[in-house]
Amino acid sequence: MLEIKLDKQPYQFLRKCEKELFDRITAKLKELKQNPVPQDAKRIVGYEPPTFRIRIGKYRGAVQDKL
Repeated sequence: MLEIKLDKQPYQFLRKCEKELFDRITAKLKELKQNPVPQDAKRIVGYEPPTFRIRIGKYRGAVQDKL
């Protein structure tokens, strides 16, 4: 199972966003615990360890694969 850590900026954003958006983002984070690199993730070139971009509506998130 994957451990999820948020930086300060995303954490503050989640505290201030609307409940519907918060629920959507947290649901995606829970999915990431089971599948750290979803099928729709795109690799960001030039990052080590491998980093992937995921979409959550009009928002983006970055996921690092530290396996």
